[in-house]
Amino acid sequence: NPAFIRTLVTAVTESSIEGRGTDSKLNNTVLKNRTEVLRRYVDNIADRELQLLYAVQTLVTQRQHPKGLIQGIFETLYDSNVVSEEGFESWVSADDPLEREGKAVALKTITSFLTWLKDADHESDQEADDFWDISGELQNNEVKLI
Repeated sequence: NPAFIRTLVTAVTESSIEGRGTDSKLNNTVLKNRTEVLRRYVDNIADRELQLLYAVQTLVTQRQHPKGLIQGIFETLYDSNVVSEEGFESWVSADDPLEREGKAVALKTITSFLTWLKDADHESDQEADDFWDISGELQNNEVKLI
């Protein structure tokens, strides 16, 4: 249920923010300690990840985009395995007219995070390719040795 995910995410995230409006600051330790409940309900399901990100977008927009808030939240959600690379990619590319409020500002403020995420994803793909290349070479060498 999208409404449940959004309500849960909003409650967990708001409880991790100190201050009001543009003076809002993320208490990263508190959010990290509460990510397990989000992970349990989001459960690597694409639509739930998207609803979670929309909820964060709405919350940050209501607080008038405090500096660093959305990036801090997104980094914690990614590092805690609550949202996957694909989840962020889906959110970036989604064009739901009902979800446009605040999205352009949010995207602009997390440019460095998105760039890092894309580079990290590319590096992990390269590492996986390297692993399979090495594994293939080992298997070929083992066959030759026998």
